[in-house]
Amino acid sequence: VNTFSITPKIIQWYEYTGVLGGSTWILIINYLIFKLVITTDYQKVFKSKLTLIIVSLILLPISFSLYRYYDYKEVFDPVKLVVIQPNINPYTEKFSSDVSLQVQKMFDLLSNKVNRDTELLIAPETAISSSVWENNFSQTTLYFEIKNSLIKIYNIPFLTGASTLKHFESKNSSASRCLPNDQGYYESYNTSVLFSEKKAPEFIHKSKLVLGVEKIPFNNFFPWLEDLAINLDGASGSLGVEEKPKSFSIDSLKFTSTVCYESVYGEFVSDQVRSGAQFITVITNDGWWGDTPGYKQHASFSRLRALENRRSLARSANTGISSFINQRGDIISKTRWDEATILKDEINKNSKLTFYTKYGDVLGLFFTSICVLLIGFILLKILFKKKGLIFN
Repeated sequence: VNTFSITPKIIQWYEYTGVLGGSTWILIINYLIFKLVITTDYQKVFKSKLTLIIVSLILLPISFSLYRYYDYKEVFDPVKLVVIQPNINPYTEKFSSDVSLQVQKMFDLLSNKVNRDTELLIAPETAISSSVWENNFSQTTLYFEIKNSLIKIYNIPFLTGASTLKHFESKNSSASRCLPNDQGYYESYNTSVLFSEKKAPEFIHKSKLVLGVEKIPFNNFFPWLEDLAINLDGASGSLGVEEKPKSFSIDSLKFTSTVCYESVYGEFVSDQVRSGAQFITVITNDGWWGDTPGYKQHASFSRLRALENRRSLARSANTGISSFINQRGDIISKTRWDEATILKDEINKNSKLTFYTKYGDVLGLFFTSICVLLIGFILLKILFKKKGLIFN
C-alpha cells in the first residue's frame, strides 16, 4: 500500500512485489486478526496458534526488510543534477503570463549556482506552458532563447515539461482534432522535452493521463463527453499519449521522465526503467492542490518508485516538494513548499533490474487468475446443479 512510503525501512521487499505486496500483507493480517477476535475462548489452542501466525507475519517481513535496508549498498556511479523549482502559481500566473518571462525566471534561479560539472538540469511539468508545435519547435523564438540563454552558456542538457502540439496528415488516434480548411489533424500533449547542444529537441509524451482533465473516458463511444472536460487553463479534453513507455538517453545518461500522475503507477514506471533508464526523474506541477496534504502524498509516492526499481530519483515540482531520493527510498535532500529555489545533489546510477522491474505486478495477475478460476468454478457448479448432475 502507498501509505508505507513514509516508512521505507519496513517495506524493502517491495523490490519483489511492488505496492500490491503491501496490500496483500495488510489484507491477510487483518483477516487473521478478525478470525482471532471471533474465535471463542473454548478454542484456546487454535487461538494461540493463530496469534503466533499473526505475530510471525508481522515481524518476519519487517525483519527481512530491515536486514535488506541496512545491507543494501549502492554502487558508486554518481551523476550530478540540478532541480529547478520556479514556484509559479498555476491558477494566476502559469497559463496567463508570458512564457518567456517564466523561462527567464528559471534561468535567473540558476545564475551563479550551476557548475560545468552538472550533468543535467531538470524543470517541472509544463514549465513551458504555452502550446508549441513539435514539428517546427527548433525554429521558434522560444527555442533559441533556451539555446542561447542556457545550453550554450552551461553546455548542460535541460529536461523540462511543456504543452506541445503535433500535426498529422490523417487522423492518428481518438485524441486527434481537425484543423480548419482541411489542413489535417493535430494532437495536444503533456510532454517532456530534452534540450542539448548535440541534438534537436527530443519529446516523450505523458501516457498516464488525469481523468476529467487530460483524458475523457469512453470518448470513442460518447464524443460529446469531450465538451464536459475540466479546464484548468492548460489543454483540456483528451490528450495524445505515447504508444509505449520510453526513456531519454544522452551521452552516458539514460533516465526516465515520469510526469506527475504517472508516478502513481508502479508498473508503468518499471516499464520505463526497463527501457534502459539508470535513474528516474519525476516532473510535476502539484500547485493545483494548494497547501494541502495532496502534494505531500504525491511527493511521498516517489519513494516507492525508487525502492521498487532500486533507482535513485530526482523530483522537480513547480511549487514543491522537489527532492532527491536514493535507491532505498530515503530522501537525501528536499525543498520546502511554496518557494522559488534550486536543489543540487549527486545520486548514483544503477543498471541492475529488480524482480519487480522485470516482471511488474505479477502478484496482481496471480490473484486475478485465481479469482477468475473461482468464479468459473462457482458458475460450473451452479450449472451442473441445475442439470441435476453431481459436482464435487
